[in-house]
Amino acid sequence: MNLKYFASALLGVAVAIGPSLATAQDKDTTKKEIHEFDVFLDPRPKLGSELTHNPTLVKDPTFLKKNPDLVNYLKSHKDISDELNENPTAFMQGLDAYRQEVTDFDNFLKSHPQVHNDLMKDPKLANDSAYLQKHPGLQDFLAKNPGVKAELQNDPNNFMSREKGYEKWMAGRAHSQAVKAKSKTTKKKTIKTKDNDRN
Repeated sequence: MNLKYFASALLGVAVAIGPSLATAQDKDTTKKEIHEFDVFLDPRPKLGSELTHNPTLVKDPTFLKKNPDLVNYLKSHKDISDELNENPTAFMQGLDAYRQEVTDFDNFLKSHPQVHNDLMKDPKLANDSAYLQKHPGLQDFLAKNPGVKAELQNDPNNFMSREKGYEKWMAGRAHSQAVKAKSKTTKKKTIKTKDNDRN
């Protein structure tokens, strides 16, 4: 075989697959890193929202100065820091996909209270074929949601713990919205009363 031809063919293959390799490197973020960062963001919804809408803020010195918790977290979690800085958009998209899985599973469990109670007591039941046979709704849901199925197979306790955290977060959010709505109603009544007093 002609060595020049072989070398140029090899170079052509390298150029063609170069972009694919770059994309593949963005996929080396682990679920564990996503879980850990999600746990960090849970009590910091404003920070989570800002990074979701503009992931590149993680590289903005002004933004980092305003968020010392984030800076300290990234210093003590080097792997997460590396992945987040390597490709902030891909990392936050992975986090969003994970949160969507938790949300979808939470919605399923709300409409299947018996399964919800069973899995809260023993998350490993999600991988028990006999249990799945008795609960075709769960079996069907897992077949249609391979991401949730993979999470439950890899670490059922952690995934159910995140689901439980999501429930608490949603309950807190609903309470907060109810308080705000009540406050607005009270303000409107106060304004109407003052207007009536003036007349």
